[in-house]
Amino acid sequence: MVQQPDDWQHGHAHGEAALPDIGPTADEEQTALRHAAERGDLDAAQRLAVLLLNEGRAEGAARLFQWAAGRGDVESAYNAGVLHMRAERAREAEHWFRRAAEAGHAKAALGLAGLLQRDGRMDESLPWLDRAAAGGALRNAEFVGTMKQAQVSREEALSAFQTAVRLYEANRLDELEPYLSVAAAGGIVEAMTNLGVFLYQAGRTAEAEVWWRRADREGSLEATRMIGVSYLKAGRLEAAEALLRRAAEGGHAAAMNELGVLLHQSTARQAEALVWLRRSAELGDPGAVRNLALLRERG
Repeated sequence: MVQQPDDWQHGHAHGEAALPDIGPTADEEQTALRHAAERGDLDAAQRLAVLLLNEGRAEGAARLFQWAAGRGDVESAYNAGVLHMRAERAREAEHWFRRAAEAGHAKAALGLAGLLQRDGRMDESLPWLDRAAAGGALRNAEFVGTMKQAQVSREEALSAFQTAVRLYEANRLDELEPYLSVAAAGGIVEAMTNLGVFLYQAGRTAEAEVWWRRADREGSLEATRMIGVSYLKAGRLEAAEALLRRAAEGGHAAAMNELGVLLHQSTARQAEALVWLRRSAELGDPGAVRNLALLRERG
């Protein structure tokens, strides 16, 4: 667990502590963790929050992370920020990211910088980018330098993106990030989307979603789809459906397929699912072609 600052209260030092409303516990493991958390065990609170999140109970998980953060757990403050950011609650996300970042959490500093930039507060974001870089949350110092420029010229952005394309074609994937970062910072929407994919595949979901949201606002259906995919894997099915549907209605074939697969899980919505799968297959999406073939085999 991240070291806790001295001026934060430690829950385990104060005996019984009432938990927030997180709904019922589902099994013996969750019940045991709940009792341990009520005794002030912050590790147990974190583990219980993760279990709730895995069940799709994001609101309960967020409340529990906030409860643990209020008792001094810095990682929980960061996790609360992530959940609020995913739910598009920017004010709450900023609060918890700032709290964790002020305690030295590098990824929280990065999340805070991203939120500030989205809000047009570039100057305020720069010190947090420095903290994120110093803590290792940003792996390329060149990216930090680029983000601190007043503006990346269109020519610089295009040159960086062309370099990234050549590196990708040469399978030099470990060299992509700084060039995609420069191109994305310069406003190349495809670079924003591709940088998000690169970061997501590296397990850096919070960073990826920042870039996808920027690309989504610029009209990238692929970015819209990728946020939906990320939410789908996180168990946020309603939010995932809304994003996949928006991308599908915009004509994105892969999103049509993924929306069809999601809808087909509900018996009452299988007819609509088939409509989307067929539309996707007609546009040549190989996943939809395979899924339709599997459905025909099953009768």
